[in-house]
Amino acid sequence: MKRIYFFLILITLVALGGCGKSKSERKAEQAEAAERERQAFAAAFRVAVTPTLDCLPVFLMIDSCVVDTSKLDVRMLMFTSHIDVDTAFINGRVHLAFSDLVRMERIHKRKIAVGYLAPTAARWELIGNKSDRINRLSQLGDRMLAMTRFSATDLLADMAIKEAKAENKIYKVQINDINIRCQMLANNEMNALFLPEPQATAAREKGNKVLFSSVDKDVRLGVIAIKDAEIYNDERNRQLDEFSKAYDKACDLINKRGLKYYSALITKYCGVDEHTVAALPQITFPKCGKLREKDQKTALSF
Repeated sequence: MKRIYFFLILITLVALGGCGKSKSERKAEQAEAAERERQAFAAAFRVAVTPTLDCLPVFLMIDSCVVDTSKLDVRMLMFTSHIDVDTAFINGRVHLAFSDLVRMERIHKRKIAVGYLAPTAARWELIGNKSDRINRLSQLGDRMLAMTRFSATDLLADMAIKEAKAENKIYKVQINDINIRCQMLANNEMNALFLPEPQATAAREKGNKVLFSSVDKDVRLGVIAIKDAEIYNDERNRQLDEFSKAYDKACDLINKRGLKYYSALITKYCGVDEHTVAALPQITFPKCGKLREKDQKTALSF
């Protein structure tokens, strides 16, 4: 009797194996799926972001029903430095880039058509390392300050150095990756650093002091840049219009509900804890529209 059951099971397994797909068939299906995804990615509206608070409206668009997905497929590409954002933008890998006005005006000078969809809520603070007991700009003499060359932080660093009037030279050091900057502060490897939100709040909550702030100087250099040459055909124009509507809706929701309401979203994409989110300053997210003339002049003067 046991032999009969054994043979029945064996026959069943052989029959099932015979009905399965061959290795070549599975590889062909995988290749077809990869090609469909490649085509979908190429057709999608792609946006370059960083793990910073100014990109929160896009995080909300990706994780909620703010966008009508039947009308717009938004793909978010995350980078940890604006240099990588620039590269994706210049090479046409993305249609929009969350960046800063200094960087984009520099790209524009290279004869690359750059336009602006909106200003953003980007802000930067120069944070002094508490281990070095740095509480004032004047204490930065003969010390290092982390920033990114040819960017908003480079411009702000020059403003801070001028205001410091330190007896000895303040050394600007290029550290592009936002995560590396935060690690350097935690490991006491840098005397002072420019940080955006929410990373600046995380640093303040650990006892580090703010030495200089773009908000205090009323300098607003965050932008959503658009590569004009990519928006000439009807389909891309339609996608841009749908994106703009959804972006404005996301800004309205954040401004109405406040940052704490989106704590889970901020911790997910920006890598900070709920305590940091609770300590964030009140920030208003501007909708699509023109940049301030004074900010454009400030960027062009650098």
